Amino acid sequence: LLEPWRDDLPAELFEAPYVWPQTDGSGRLREQLRQAADLLAQAGFILNDGILIDARNGEALDFELLLSDSSYERIMLPWMQNLERLGVRATLRTIDAAQYRTRTAGFDFDAMIWHWGVSLSPGNEQWIYWGGDAADDEGSRNYPGLRDPVVDALIAQLSDARSYEDLTAAARALDRVLMWGRHVLPLYYRSGDTLARWADVQHSDVTPLYGVDTLSWWRESSN
Repeated sequence: LLEPWRDDLPAELFEAPYVWPQTDGSGRLREQLRQAADLLAQAGFILNDGILIDARNGEALDFELLLSDSSYERIMLPWMQNLERLGVRATLRTIDAAQYRTRTAGFDFDAMIWHWGVSLSPGNEQWIYWGGDAADDEGSRNYPGLRDPVVDALIAQLSDARSYEDLTAAARALDRVLMWGRHVLPLYYRSGDTLARWADVQHSDVTPLYGVDTLSWWRESSN
């Protein structure tokens, strides 16, 4: 599926899946920050009195992270602090839900937190998430403003799939292209659902791959 687009894609994409940089979890990111500083320098940014400046126009590198829930502030502050160490002027702004919906629907933000829900059978919703036509369509979920003919072609193949094998192949190809495109930053991941239940409510050891099937639960009681 990707061969016709070889000249438009990173050569590494054809060799292996994209792997996010790994750390030891200690919070000591000196090596990662050094690599980030090198990449910023290669992109044309210079450090001036602790502030990153675009050498092409003299403008400072800054952005605002838009939030609608103050509980995210403590999660995002370490990222803000690391960016400041690089010379990036990053700020947090928490606004009410109505303002947040208005601004994100109109793409009036620099950065935001979002998750794209995907089922085990992805389909036409991918046009809204990543399709080029949705990039300027207010209210769509193409928040990165992605316009990529390769992505559009893969979404078309995904939507037109006539077998599970074709669907799987198109979904995996789309996933790989999106991952190698680095359009988003991963925030966190949880491998399971956290639920509270009464002690006498039981469920089978066999559970769905995703979600919770409460209709198959039962209650065991001595009464």
